[in-house]
Amino acid sequence: MGRSDLGKHCILAVGMHGVFALDSTTRGILRQIPFDAIPSWAYTANTIVLSVGTFVRQEKMLFKTSQAKEINTLLRQYVDFLSGNFE
Repeated sequence: MGRSDLGKHCILAVGMHGVFALDSTTRGILRQIPFDAIPSWAYTANTIVLSVGTFVRQEKMLFKTSQAKEINTLLRQYVDFLSGNFE
């Protein structure tokens, strides 16, 4: 929400190669964000905010979702796995 290049609605997908914003109709990739371009993120019960870029220059991407906690968990698991911090 709030980004005209993503449209009013999009699908947020998390996979091994990063986070993807997909067109809700065609499922085409609108934006691909590798994990190393997401230095931080935060969530509430119904939103997730990704800080995208570097610590010097970032954009905040706010997504309204009922699955923010699950997306947070998935992001944390991928980042931990890819950085070697897993059990």
